[in-house]
Amino acid sequence: MINIVLNGTFYCTSAVGKRMIESKRGGVVLKIIANYAWTVAPGVVLSARAKAGRLAMTRTPAGAWARPNIRVNDITTGHDTTERAVRL
Repeated sequence: MINIVLNGTFYCTSAVGKRMIESKRGGVVLKIIANYAWTVAPGVVLSARAKAGRLAMTRTPAGAWARPNIRVNDITTGHDTTERAVRL
C-alpha cells in the first residue's frame, strides 16, 4: 500500500513537476485522494496512512512550485459522515 499509493505518487508528481518547471509554462497537478486522509473507518488503516502521507506531499510542492506557476491539488468525492466513518 505504501509503495504504490505513497511512493508511486511521489515518483509521478516529481517527474511531472520537473517537466512543467523545465517547460516554463506552468500548469496543474491534480491528484485523486480518498477521504481516508481525514476520516476514520473500519479496515482502512493502511490506506489511511498512505493517503495522509500523500496529503502532506501535496502541500509541500504546492508551496515550492507556486513561483513557476504550478498548482498542486488533491481532489476527493467528499467526507463520509455516515456511522461507518467518523470525521476527526
